[in-house]
Amino acid sequence: MHPIFHGVVTADGSLRLKEPSRYRQHLRRLKNKPVVLIVREPSELRSASQNAYYHSVVVRLLSQEFGSTDRETHQLLKREFGVRSTATLESGEFEDFLERVRAWALLEHNVTLPLPNETIGP
Repeated sequence: MHPIFHGVVTADGSLRLKEPSRYRQHLRRLKNKPVVLIVREPSELRSASQNAYYHSVVVRLLSQEFGSTDRETHQLLKREFGVRSTATLESGEFEDFLERVRAWALLEHNVTLPLPNETIGP
């Protein structure tokens, strides 16, 4: 997942970033490499139902599997997938994150996480 930087375009057309030091740190890792910069208006953030599914299904099932608390599992997933905060992910980005978590859970831990609105069992 590529890092996302948020900001505001000022009246004079300049870009004011919310986390300029994180942006500069990221650019240093790309020194002397060609890059693509896309600037667009933000989309809707993750939905309440996406968030509920993540915490009540994904995090809870993995916590049970790992023997950890929900908070510990949430922090682990953010670290594992390079996500600073799930609260700032747009709806599509959050779904990409969920897809990657489901694949990782299955391939690395043999844990099948149900899709939203999917029932697993007899």
